Amino acid sequence: MQKTKQSDFSIPTAINCLNKTKVKIAFAHMSRKKLGSIADSDLRILSGIKEELETYLLEHHKIAAVAGDGALPEEC
Repeated sequence: MQKTKQSDFSIPTAINCLNKTKVKIAFAHMSRKKLGSIADSDLRILSGIKEELETYLLEHHKIAAVAGDGALPEEC
């Protein structure tokens, strides 16, 4: 996630990044048997990113949960 000068993610951008992160977590779980510890490392990193995005949405925009809509624009 790139930090910007005193500006926030827009809500749609943060939600899109969160949804893409959730998809990547799912793929990492599926490839865990092939990749072993590499997938575990990816899962830890992606889980941290997911947690940061969820915290950001809750603290800055009062959004407690996001349901995925299946559409993942290329904005993240």
